[in-house]
Amino acid sequence: MKLFTYYAECPGISSFDALKLLAVWREKWLAAGFEPFVLNEHIARKHPYFEELNKGLERLPSQNSPEYERACYLRHLALAQVGGGLMSDFDVFPRGGALPSGFLDWLGDQQQLVLLQANCVCPCLFYATPAVAERVCHEFITREFKMHEINGKPHISDQYCLSQIVEAGADWIQQKDCTMLWTEDGWDQRPFVHFANRVASEKGMQPRWKFVNEVLK
Repeated sequence: MKLFTYYAECPGISSFDALKLLAVWREKWLAAGFEPFVLNEHIARKHPYFEELNKGLERLPSQNSPEYERACYLRHLALAQVGGGLMSDFDVFPRGGALPSGFLDWLGDQQQLVLLQANCVCPCLFYATPAVAERVCHEFITREFKMHEINGKPHISDQYCLSQIVEAGADWIQQKDCTMLWTEDGWDQRPFVHFANRVASEKGMQPRWKFVNEVLK
């Protein structure tokens, strides 16, 4: 099965370390039997909805770097452009355990956005058809969202958007309990682990690419 991720250079994030982590991500998923591919804005720009989405994102304030937040939104459109499928952040890794019987076949039959984390609404690993990925992009720029605040300034992200859509009762989004943030209770009982930047920093495990094997052992 193909697996996609999205990469963009972002201020304040070491490109060297990001690309090293990306290389480890590719190696681990390839070893697990997947075909990993890296998408970028060049792919997203090929989609006919790009200009409308690009303009619409101006209404979504962020206190992160614009390049980082923009990449989080555009990854959904890039996935639609390549025909949909399974998309992972490049800090999410397979743990080497067996997937549930028929899981990948089941996933490929879904006509919903499937978020493969159940304890929070997080698009660190998800599945979407092209039509569903396009719907996600449409929701980003047409739905009214409640803003969060960082240092008293308005902030929203694709994760916060999706969380509010789920809270509103969207029947076209489902969650499966397959992924957990590293160090959370039960993470080692899931087939996938999210080795997120925040947790790695708290544990003094930076740059992350140096510690992936330790996390997965």
